[in-house]
Amino acid sequence: MSYRIGICEDEPGFRKELIKMLNNIAKSNQLQIKIETFDNLNRLENFVDDPLEEPLDLILLDIYFDGDEYNGMEYAKKLRESKNGVDIIFITNSQEFALEGYTIDSKAYILKPVDEQKLEEAVLRAYNNGNSQIITIETPSKTLALDLNRVLYFEIINKELTVNYTDSMTETIRISLKDIKDLLPEDQFFQIHRSYIVSIPGIYAIQDHEAILLNKNRIPISRKYFNTLQKKLVNWHLNG
Repeated sequence: MSYRIGICEDEPGFRKELIKMLNNIAKSNQLQIKIETFDNLNRLENFVDDPLEEPLDLILLDIYFDGDEYNGMEYAKKLRESKNGVDIIFITNSQEFALEGYTIDSKAYILKPVDEQKLEEAVLRAYNNGNSQIITIETPSKTLALDLNRVLYFEIINKELTVNYTDSMTETIRISLKDIKDLLPEDQFFQIHRSYIVSIPGIYAIQDHEAILLNKNRIPISRKYFNTLQKKLVNWHLNG
C-alpha cells in the first residue's frame, strides 16, 4: 500500500523541487509513495475533508499563502482540534512559528531552501512511526527486533544469516534461511536463490537472471524462482 504524501505549496517551481526530492527519497529507501499537490490551503482542506478521498499520511505544509484567509499553522491547529493525526512537516521561509510548530506535534520545521537530507530524515521519521513492521527473532545468543521495512535482503553464509539493510548496515544472526522465511510476509519478501531472500520493493530491475537492487547490488536468480519473481514484481507495482 502506498504512503500518501500531500504537498501544500503555492510556488509552482518549489512544488516541483519537493516532488523530485520525495521521489529520490522514496527510491533510495524503497518506499512506495503517492504524491498529491495543492497550491492553496482551501484545496488541501477540501481534499482532507472529502470522505471519498483516501486519507493522507503526511503533509508537507507551507505557512504563508497569498490570498488565503488563514495560514498553514492555523490550519495545522485546526487539524489537531478535529483529532486528525496526519503527520505534518512544515516547510517555510519564516522562523516565526518554529517553536509553535512542535507544540502541534509536527515531525519537523524545515526552512527554505530545503536540504534534502533533512527532509529525508523527517520523512523517514514520519514513515517509520506509522509503518514499521517489527518481527522478533529469538536465537541462542540474542533476541533481535527486526524492522522489515529497513531490510533489503537476507543472505545465508556458512550457516549464519546476514541481514542487509537499506542504509548499507549489516547484522549477522544464527538462524536458517528457512526459519526466517517462515516469519516474512510473502507479498514483500521472496526467496530467489538457495542463499538469498530479497525484499520485492527493493528490486530495481531484473537483468540476465540477476536481481539488481536499489543499492546496485546484483543477486543471482535461480531458474526455478524466475517466473514467480516476475509475477510478484508486477503484482507489487500494481497493488503495492
